[in-house]
Amino acid sequence: MNHGRIDVSGERTPASSGVIHIKQKVWIGAGVIVFADVTIGEGTIVAAGSVVTKSVEPYTLVAGVPAKF
Repeated sequence: MNHGRIDVSGERTPASSGVIHIKQKVWIGAGVIVFADVTIGEGTIVAAGSVVTKSVEPYTLVAGVPAKF
């Protein structure tokens, strides 16, 4: 889901035309931000508050800003 961003005037503008691919059996913690054109591999765990800036390999745990293995 791409919510876009809201500028100071309150008008909604698109954030990106990219797509986020989330494979099966993925756990995503609260407050995670995922950039456009990123794939989160099957069985991956993304820790709460992480910022996922690039694709994540299957069956890994990532955390941080930016999210790392």
